[in-house]
Amino acid sequence: MDGHGPDVRGLPPSYARDLAAALATIDLDVSCEHPQHPWSTAGDTARSRYRAVAHLYAPDDHPDTPVPAELSDRELWECPVQYAQLARKALEDLKSWRTMRGGDDEDWED
Repeated sequence: MDGHGPDVRGLPPSYARDLAAALATIDLDVSCEHPQHPWSTAGDTARSRYRAVAHLYAPDDHPDTPVPAELSDRELWECPVQYAQLARKALEDLKSWRTMRGGDDEDWED
């Protein structure tokens, strides 16, 4: 540390392992009849994702959302395929956090 706060180069390996274990409980091999799900249209920034989720839970308080109106149905948000999309994205993010964090391979083993 340089005296300016903690070293924030990514998540610690123990947190990433626990998160990966939680994500492993989600079935990634699911299907549905929906042509598209909300998360796929929410955008790639933390801000756009925040706006999408805030709108889902409080649409009157948060009318600004990157999710098209036809995809804002709660059934689409709660679809198992939607959860699988979220889990896949989170697993991809975990891989990049590993790269940012560095460390020894054994730190990241399950």
